[in-house]
Amino acid sequence: MIKSKIKNIIVLGICFAALASTASLGAEDIKTIKEKSIVPITYHENQITKEDKNVAIQIDDQWIKLKAEPFIEKGHTLMPIFEVADALDVEVEWDDKKGILKINTLNTTIELDINKDIAKIIKNTEGTPEEGTIRLDVKPKIVDDDIFVPGRFIAETLGDDVDWDNSLRAMIIRTKSIVYINSKYNFEFKLPESWKGYTIVNDEWLGNYMNQSQDDDHEIGPMISIRYPQWTAENPRQDIPIMVFTIDQWNLVQNEKLGVGAAPIPPKELGRNNKYVFALPARYNFSFLLGYEEVEDILENEPLKPIE
Repeated sequence: MIKSKIKNIIVLGICFAALASTASLGAEDIKTIKEKSIVPITYHENQITKEDKNVAIQIDDQWIKLKAEPFIEKGHTLMPIFEVADALDVEVEWDDKKGILKINTLNTTIELDINKDIAKIIKNTEGTPEEGTIRLDVKPKIVDDDIFVPGRFIAETLGDDVDWDNSLRAMIIRTKSIVYINSKYNFEFKLPESWKGYTIVNDEWLGNYMNQSQDDDHEIGPMISIRYPQWTAENPRQDIPIMVFTIDQWNLVQNEKLGVGAAPIPPKELGRNNKYVFALPARYNFSFLLGYEEVEDILENEPLKPIE
């Protein structure tokens, strides 16, 4: 992701004109402007100042900690897309030269032009892309290093539910993602809605010591596979296998003292907490079962989150 710092440019002529315009307004005029504005916003050297900065974002019952504060414009909440991308389970692409922002999921792409109030939406329905456009009530904006987008529009286009809690001054988003939570090894794994009804298959991995002088010649550990709901023995689909290592076991693998599997390359780390490392078996999809491409797409979005 490319984010560029927008240079602050102070144009003295514009500043003097703005000051003169403000000076010409009486007290009653200023009062009227404030009453009509939902959240008064003024721009100065690419900064935004507001009377009310208390706008929060909650996604799937989790308050999102943000460095760049969301704000309201024309009755719409704008949120910093790069900071909420993980919680929304989206991938964000930014073309700095063209000013084009793309927000991608497995089945939907939202394309925004930073200079226009038109959004392009591409939905992949059963392998067939369908493209359309929609006019936005408020355009995306760049403020310092951050790109702000209309939150309700983005979330609802992705199929999520959105509410506004006025008492908390918060936008509440409930995604359609399915989350598998493993409380034994403390991790969670986010899945697309199509995986609702998944099953868990428990197995073990086996690793052999490279140095046969060890007291024991092997190590074992849990292998947890997430299985697609329509999987059958007659028509198997690609599982999502997750190997669980202790920290010591993982260090042995990384130092080439413990070999796991027949592949000449080690497993790939997906994440870790203070006790365990979670990894993807090398060449797990060598059979190219039905659905392996979808599993690859899921894994690209870093779906595993350790729980400390």
